[in-house]
Amino acid sequence: MRYSLIPSQLHPERNNRKVRTLLRCSLVRGKPSASQVLIFLRTQVRFVEDVAAKPALRRPKAKKAERDFILNILSATTTKREAKSYISKFKVADRPSIRPITGEAIDSAHSTHQSGNLDRLGINLGSLYTSTRAAEETPRFSQHVSDDESFVPATDTLHVALVKIRVPQLLNDTILNGIGSTLSQLAKLGMTSVIVVDCDENLDKIALSPARLRSQSLEQADRIVSAINGHNGPRGRRVADAVGISKLHQAPHSSVQLHGHVQIQYPDLLSMTLQRGTLPVIPALAYTLDTQKATNVRANDILLALVRNFTGIAAETITSSSNESKISLEKVIILDPLGGTPSLDSSRGSHVFINLEQEFHDLSQELKGKLQHDRHTENLRLVRDALALLPPTSSALITTSEEAARSASVQSISGDALGVSTRLVKNPLIHNLLTDKPTFSSSLPAARMGIDASGPSKTNPRLGPTTFIKRGMPISIIPDPREHPWTPPTSSGTTLDLQSPQIAFPRLVHLIEDSFARPLNVRHYLSRIKDHIAGVIIAGEYEGGAILTWEAPSSSPSSGPTRSLVPYLDKFAVLQRSQGSGASVADIVFKAMVRDCFPAGVVWRSRKNNPVNKWYFERSLGTWKIPGTNWCMFWTTPGIFEREGDRRWEDYVDVCRNVKASWADDKAAD
Repeated sequence: MRYSLIPSQLHPERNNRKVRTLLRCSLVRGKPSASQVLIFLRTQVRFVEDVAAKPALRRPKAKKAERDFILNILSATTTKREAKSYISKFKVADRPSIRPITGEAIDSAHSTHQSGNLDRLGINLGSLYTSTRAAEETPRFSQHVSDDESFVPATDTLHVALVKIRVPQLLNDTILNGIGSTLSQLAKLGMTSVIVVDCDENLDKIALSPARLRSQSLEQADRIVSAINGHNGPRGRRVADAVGISKLHQAPHSSVQLHGHVQIQYPDLLSMTLQRGTLPVIPALAYTLDTQKATNVRANDILLALVRNFTGIAAETITSSSNESKISLEKVIILDPLGGTPSLDSSRGSHVFINLEQEFHDLSQELKGKLQHDRHTENLRLVRDALALLPPTSSALITTSEEAARSASVQSISGDALGVSTRLVKNPLIHNLLTDKPTFSSSLPAARMGIDASGPSKTNPRLGPTTFIKRGMPISIIPDPREHPWTPPTSSGTTLDLQSPQIAFPRLVHLIEDSFARPLNVRHYLSRIKDHIAGVIIAGEYEGGAILTWEAPSSSPSSGPTRSLVPYLDKFAVLQRSQGSGASVADIVFKAMVRDCFPAGVVWRSRKNNPVNKWYFERSLGTWKIPGTNWCMFWTTPGIFEREGDRRWEDYVDVCRNVKASWADDKAAD
C-alpha cells in the first residue's frame, strides 16, 4: 500500500525503511507502533512546512533535530494501551483522511500550521497500525487478556504544561539549548509549555538589588526564548507584563491555596500567545495594579497564579472564544539543580513516584534530615498546592535541567552480570508525556532498575534524579504497621475480622470478584482465613487492595516456641478499569505491602498461565514452579537459602501447595 504525502520528501518505501531502521537501532523489533509512525509522519509534514517557511534553514541542523526527536520518541517504548491513550488524547476531532499532497496542499498546510491547527491534516496509518513486540510485552498488572480498547472521542483542546526553570543563570548554553529542544519536541507532540523563570533571589549570600534582580530575570528569560527559537519548532516569546499584584497580601486559611496577592492581570495576553502556537516565557516580575510599578515576586507565586487562572478559579481567568481551542492545564514540571525528591535509600537517589495523598506527610518529615531540605520541601509543597487545584489525572515532574536537556542516546553499562550491556537513555519529559508514567515502576526492587544495594558508583549508577508525582489516592492499612507492627500472632491467632467496622466488606468482595472476574465463596473464605489475617491494604475507594495472612505449614506444630508461621499474600486485587492505568494502583498497593507491612519478605502464589506473572516476576526476588501443581510461587524474602538448617523454603512451598481456594465456580483454582 502506498501512502505518499509529499513525493519530494516522503517516499513511501524509503520512509518505511527509515522507521524500521530506527526501531532496530533502539532494540525494538517488529512493526512500528501506531504512535511512533503517527509522530514520525507528523514530524515530516512539519519539517517540510518549516523548510518552506524558512528557506535559510540549514538542512544538516534540521536533520539532526529530526533524528533526535524520533530517537526520543522510540526510547519511550510505549505499550499498545499507552499509545492509544496518547493518540486519543492529543488528536483533533473530525480529522479528515489523508490524500496525496500537491503543491496547493502544501500552501494550505502551511496556512493551517500558522493558525495552530496543523494536526487537522491527519495521517492514514493503514496496515501499519500494529504495536511493536518489545513494547507490547512490557509487564503490566492486568489479570485478564482483554480486547482492544476503543478510542475516546477527541476534542479540539490545547494541552498545556507549566514549566519552572530554576537558576537558569547557572546553566551553560549547551544545557539551555537542550531544554529548548525538549520544549520544542513536547510542542510537536501536542503539549504546549508556559515557562516561568526562577532566578532564585536567595541563591547568593549577598543580596542583589531589586533593579539587578529584575535585569537578571529579563536577561534569563531572553536566553530561554533564544534557546527555544533555535530549533525547528514553535517560537518562544517573553511575556513580562501579564502578571500583577493585588492588594490582598495574605491568603485566607485553607487547605489549598485558592487566593494570593500575585495574579494574572492580563489573561488574554497569555491566551492569544498560546493560541498562536507560541511558548510564553514569564520572568519573575509583576506590576502593581494601582501604579503599574515593576516588582520582583516569587516564581512559585506566579506558577500558582497561572494554575488558578487556567483552572478558572481566579476572578479573571484565561478563557477562549468559540473559535479558539480550549486550554487544558495538565502538567507541572520543575527543573531544579537538586533534582527530584531524595529517597531514604541512598542507592536509589530520588523517589521514582510519589502518591501525595499517602506520602506527603511522611516525606516532609524525612526531608528534614536531608541536605537542602528547605528547597526539596518547597518543591514538594508547590506541587501539592498546584495539583490540589487540578483534576486527578494531572501530574507533576521534578527533575534537573540536565535531564530535561537530554537527547535519546545509547549508554553503555559496565559491571553487568553478562559483561557490558547497553540501554537507550530516555528523556523523562517526553517519556512521561507519552506514557503518563515514571521512567521506572516505583514498586520495582533496586536490582530490577539496574542498581544494587551497595550504592552508586562508576559501574553502578544511581537512578536518574527525576520524581513523578500525582495527587494519587489515600492508602488505608489495617492495622497501621507504625502503631501495631505485623508480627506473628500467639497460638490464639489474630483478632482482625474482615467484617469489622473498619472495612467495607461488601466493597472488598466486589473488588476481589471484579479483579479476578469470578465469584468468591464468601462463607468458605471467611472460615479459612479466620484467626489468620495479618492485615488488609485498601487503595482509594476500594480501587485496589491486598489481604495478607499468617499461614502455618503442615509440618509446624499448632502451638509452642517452635511454631512457624509464613507471611502470605492471600489476595491481591485491582479493579479491572484501573489495571495497567497511569494511576499505578497496583504499584501503590504492592509498595505499601513490601515497604510498610512485610519489609522482611512475603510469599504468594499464582497460576502458571496468569498474565500478571510477568509483573510479579519483576517485583519478586525469586520464583518457583511447584512440581505437580498449577502454581507458580513468588517471594520477596532475601537469603532464604543462605542459612544452614533454614526451613523457610520448605515452609513456603508447603503453604503455596496446600492453601485451599475459595471460589464459587467450577473453574481451575486461581
